[in-house]
Parts: sequence; C-alpha cells; structure tokens
Amino acid sequence: MLPLLSDEDVPRSITDGLCQHFPGVDVLRVQDVGLGNTPDSIIRVRPL
Repeated sequence: MLPLLSDEDVPRSITDGLCQHFPGVDVLRVQDVGLGNTPDSIIRVRPL
C-alpha cells in the first residue's frame, strides 16, 4: 500500500477517484487527520 497525504485544496472527487482506480494507493486528506489549515511548511514528508 502506498500512503499519500493530499493537500486540503485537492478536490475530494480527485482523491476518491485515485483510490477507485488505484486500489494500492491510500490517500489521506489533511483535514481528515486533523491537519486542516496547517501551513504547508509545517507538514513534512517522512520517508517510509
């Protein structure tokens, strides 16, 4: 499974479509994990 975190400006329809077409992708939206309105500079990409 490939976990991805999407920005709050990405439409829900896009993240839902990604999950439908690519079942091996796990897309979390920042607002779903309590990071809504967090500046991009605070959200860091962590290596797996």
